Amino acid sequence: MTTSLSPLAPRELVIDPGAFAVLPALQVHGVVIRGYADAAARVSLAPLLTQIEAMMADAPAMAADVPLIAAWREAYRAMGLKPSKYRCSIEALWRRARKDPRDWLTGLAGVDVYNALSLLHTVPAGVQDLAKLPVRDGDEKGIGVPYVLRGLDPERDTFMPLGQNTYRLSAQLLGFTLGHEVVCWALNHRDSQRFCLQEDTADAIIFSEGTTHEQSEASQRMLEALADLLTEQGAQCGAIITANQDNPRQRLVA
Repeated sequence: MTTSLSPLAPRELVIDPGAFAVLPALQVHGVVIRGYADAAARVSLAPLLTQIEAMMADAPAMAADVPLIAAWREAYRAMGLKPSKYRCSIEALWRRARKDPRDWLTGLAGVDVYNALSLLHTVPAGVQDLAKLPVRDGDEKGIGVPYVLRGLDPERDTFMPLGQNTYRLSAQLLGFTLGHEVVCWALNHRDSQRFCLQEDTADAIIFSEGTTHEQSEASQRMLEALADLLTEQGAQCGAIITANQDNPRQRLVA
């Protein structure tokens, strides 16, 4: 059963024009989900795991032979990255599941639920904890600092990645940013430890990107399926937004 929740500061997503010079067909889909952790904890993973096991049993041996993943490899090349060294999040997840359909499980319900949907639709997904995101000082409307997807500035931007690796920043390399903090590097390769999903995340914002028409359609379907699944377990989901070259600025509301 859903309950009435206090309003959240809306968030804007803006795709900088320079991003389309790198990836002309880029689209970003996003949704705000309230009551995320509680709803995710009530989801039964068993039927999702059964579907994933069946999908992987018939999957190609190589990730590069999966069309939706192959297109991400091309996108990473366009950003100046070697796909064999830097893999998009869905390729990294797919490889683990292809080796062992349960190897990708983390034991954290909030992570495992969205990863399961990511695998089933073969698309990347990134989730941030809304409580960790900055709000602009002195803004009477209470609008949060906007997400801007843009090329990264090695002189001004900072990034605190999950894990021990370091990551270079460049204008050709696209990432989600809040001010001059990088939220996610190379669109979906590595999250910031500052804003990442926690076991007790109450309110979450979820993005999934596509660089081709087929990828974007799959991302939209994945977010719809995730929103439906969590709504059934008591979460409150906002409208799914799409930002692209025709509409590069969108507002996310709960």
